[in-house]
Amino acid sequence: MDSSSAEVKSALGKLDQQRRDQVSRQIEATQPPDLIRSVQSSEVTINIDPDVLPYEDMDYDKFVEEMRKRYRLRLDTSDLEVLIKQTQNTPGAATTWDTLSDGEKARISLSATQTITFKEGKFPGLGRDEYTAIYAMAFHSQNLAAKVHGPTAIAELLVKEAFELACDAAAIPRKWESEGVQREVALKSYGTHTKVDLGLNVLGVIAPEFRAFIEQNLGDNLSLGAKMMARSALDGFNPPSKVAGTVVLDDLILKLSVLDLQTGRTESPRIQIRAMSLDEMGRGIVDIISALPFEDHVKLIEGLADALRYPETALQ
Repeated sequence: MDSSSAEVKSALGKLDQQRRDQVSRQIEATQPPDLIRSVQSSEVTINIDPDVLPYEDMDYDKFVEEMRKRYRLRLDTSDLEVLIKQTQNTPGAATTWDTLSDGEKARISLSATQTITFKEGKFPGLGRDEYTAIYAMAFHSQNLAAKVHGPTAIAELLVKEAFELACDAAAIPRKWESEGVQREVALKSYGTHTKVDLGLNVLGVIAPEFRAFIEQNLGDNLSLGAKMMARSALDGFNPPSKVAGTVVLDDLILKLSVLDLQTGRTESPRIQIRAMSLDEMGRGIVDIISALPFEDHVKLIEGLADALRYPETALQ
């Protein structure tokens, strides 16, 4: 390794710790509201020019091993493996696949699916936790993506560090913050999933008039409840004659259509509110999923809680 490469690697090590310290302070300073029971996951996808990604020159065995050593991540080629074993007619094809090194499997995965995927890792402790579970880390031909059981800041940090590990495995160490890398970053997309206790029935997000119409017509008037039930010989395969019912929120999806007036780009992000189990229905305990980074997701939850408590002020 020449002196310039050694200097870059030394700087990367210092920068790595600086980043971690910064994110740790950020997490320590962030106190999520009490209504958030847990952060189920945060994810980030960063689109980047393919020329910046070092796949052509990479030592795949070294790369996979470093991902295992640093984050305990396991290479995930399950989808590709099933496809290979189903389509190969050559005797012993499955055995041949099983004897390949993980590095060779990663190389083949990128060639066949344009993606190298890792799963079930642990990010070294930041903030209050000993470690943060990593659900997945993906290297695509045009983007990098991470999903963790924690805040957005850790998912982004994982992407930055893993990118530099890949570059190091190609013997072309790069700083994520360097101008040459940053000018090739095109888009960043986010997602956050939290379990929340809003403290009151989430059915309040439905317009009162519509909710009243459904409730009034479940058993009486239009008998909507009876007419939606399975019909039996007991009633001559007609709707049951007497029913009672109530309405609970199970899964509400809001699909937004958003236009960037400057670029003309359109997207359709979603906000989802789900009751994940029967004992949570009607109690205000829901999972809220959005296309927001964690800090903005928290603001969404706080705003929703206020709107439910004080509906008369929600539009002011």
